[in-house]
Amino acid sequence: MTKIQTAALAASALVGLVLLRSRPPEPTPPTPPQSGTPPELDALQRRSLAMLETLRSEIRPLIVALIRAAYESGISLVVTDAFRSSAEQDRIYEQGRTTPGPIVTEVRGGSSWHNYGLAADLAVLAGGQPTWPNDLDLWARIGAIGKRAGLRWGGDFPTPDRPHFEFHPPGIGPGISPPPIA
Repeated sequence: MTKIQTAALAASALVGLVLLRSRPPEPTPPTPPQSGTPPELDALQRRSLAMLETLRSEIRPLIVALIRAAYESGISLVVTDAFRSSAEQDRIYEQGRTTPGPIVTEVRGGSSWHNYGLAADLAVLAGGQPTWPNDLDLWARIGAIGKRAGLRWGGDFPTPDRPHFEFHPPGIGPGISPPPIA
């Protein structure tokens, strides 16, 4: 069994946790780490859990597999953005164009896989904080891990978006949008 397959199996346990957390919140003690999961990795997965809950079920285990495989390669990742509404996408699109700040996206609302819960942005965790190092070799390693997990990597885009990973379910492609999240 490959590391990615092992990570996908571990991811299924986290997806179960995500599904349990989608119920109305109940006061419960913190869930102990999964058996065999190092505490540091468990903390990374928990930190990303709220963002993972906003994604469609098809991509969640793939993102978790990416986080786990990266961790096993010595890279700590955290999810910093996942589902976003078309209005939020438009607000981000205007950044650097009509509002202050750097340009961070090339697409308007309705054209981003984030709008369909099929994309996530990740950061490298350094000193307990999300960072986006200007290290092309590091991002290439992360991108390769994500692709092995079954994701499309934004680093391969014509205008690279290295922290971005997305999943295109079968039958979904250019000009064919996935159904909106219910």
